[in-house]
Amino acid sequence: MKTKNTILFLFLLFPVAFLFSQEQEEQKKDNFYWGVKAGFNYGSFGAKDIYSGQKSGLEESDVYASIFAEYKLNKEFSLQTELGYSATAELLYWEFPVLLKYTFEEKFQVGLGPKISYISNNYFYGGVELITRWGISLQGTAQYNISKHWLLETSYTYGLNKQLNDYTLGFENGKWRAFRLGFGYKF
Repeated sequence: MKTKNTILFLFLLFPVAFLFSQEQEEQKKDNFYWGVKAGFNYGSFGAKDIYSGQKSGLEESDVYASIFAEYKLNKEFSLQTELGYSATAELLYWEFPVLLKYTFEEKFQVGLGPKISYISNNYFYGGVELITRWGISLQGTAQYNISKHWLLETSYTYGLNKQLNDYTLGFENGKWRAFRLGFGYKF
């Protein structure tokens, strides 16, 4: 288990390390920066009730933290990669979004892209694992740059694959959806 988590961590860290290795000249031109983010998630597993077939699920509030790197492709567009960690009451997530961002003005950006997530802890009931460890989703984000260093961000994640069956709570085929609000600091 530890080996899998180590390999996953190194695999997800590679794109971040690649962006960190940009030339000094590019850094001087402000084409590249990196930073940290933290905040709160309000997430849910939208699912189906196993008895009635009606919509069901599980809602949780949690916290997240991440490191990110952003490279400006031109005046309007940039590419951001991130390595994040999100903790709910039951599950621990490693998250790796890659976003194409558009800058409306220097202070306001929106972005969209895929996100891969990995649930790193075990979640069993009666000897049966109730989770699909790997998840893929779409993430949309809006960011307001308060100053040269500080930012405020909000994002929404829409899960594309089924990740949780919790028969103790009576639902199956749960897809992760989350609303996020947080702050960040750019170095």
